[in-house]
Amino acid sequence: QTYDAALMTRRANYYLSLGFALTPVKYGDKIPAFGKGWNKEENLILDSEKAAKWYSRPHNIGVQLGASGLNSLDVDDLELTRAAFAQHGLNIDDILNEHPHVIQGAGFRMWFRASENDPIESRRYLEVGGDTAYEIRGGNGFQDVAPGSLHPNGYEYRWAKTPPRTRADLPVSPDWLYHLYESLAERPEKASKPTPSRPVREYTGPSVIEAYNARYDVREVLERNGYKRRGNRYLSPNSKTKMAGVEVYVDA
Repeated sequence: QTYDAALMTRRANYYLSLGFALTPVKYGDKIPAFGKGWNKEENLILDSEKAAKWYSRPHNIGVQLGASGLNSLDVDDLELTRAAFAQHGLNIDDILNEHPHVIQGAGFRMWFRASENDPIESRRYLEVGGDTAYEIRGGNGFQDVAPGSLHPNGYEYRWAKTPPRTRADLPVSPDWLYHLYESLAERPEKASKPTPSRPVREYTGPSVIEAYNARYDVREVLERNGYKRRGNRYLSPNSKTKMAGVEVYVDA
């Protein structure tokens, strides 16, 4: 897909008008361009001048959730989410129809205005049979790729129906969102080290290499692996020069 710098700059300025703090993301990807330190204030795009500089070159638009005062509901599997929400007396279809939301492939995303000292400051998710139904995230450690950006699969993130004209068009984080967040498990960023099922005894003997060298003579090992002795040297079975190149030295 051909990149339109002027169009992407206008889109970035639109998100700035909503009070969003932006971060440049690799074009056609979800990874922030800065890598480590992407969410530091000095690396965020907070004005139109910086937006023009970044989006003159191909980049996706990332929205840093914490600095933007947003919480995010990411629906990966609509059918699983319907069933999960119904258990809490919620109807995800009604929620999507009522508020602006983003279409991302087969899934959806909604942004909510966060409260002051908002309790959502990490990533929590519901997994069913190995598939993620939905995810709730917020705080300074997370960003969402904004509509108008290019997804890694080649399609464009886009708004369903009418995008919000002002920040007030975005819903305030409802009580049910906080309730769901509290009911979900923390998403592990790294696999924890398994706890041994029985005590591990410390080995205090010689190293494996020392034990091997003590048991086997190097000449024996070479000959067992096809090396031919030529005086003080050994000829490799794979040698193309037919010159014995391995010499064994004995410690004095």
